[in-house]
Amino acid sequence: DGLSNTLPSLYPNPVRNVLQVKTGELSGEINMNIYGADGSLYLSRTVTAGNFSIDTSSLPGGLFILSMQDETGKAYTVRFTK
Repeated sequence: DGLSNTLPSLYPNPVRNVLQVKTGELSGEINMNIYGADGSLYLSRTVTAGNFSIDTSSLPGGLFILSMQDETGKAYTVRFTK
């Protein structure tokens, strides 16, 4: 299937200390936020499209949502567990 290389993804899930993220079809500068299951914002930063890692060692255990939006307005959310 052609979509597997274009959709954003992350691993490992569940994560311990470092989350690897692939932005897929998102391009340019990407606004990235990590929210807890209760809606609390834990991390916010701007990254460049491609592959990047996030230090998750300071996050408490639980369910999180990684939200990404690029310059063109494309947005994706991906759930992960720590």
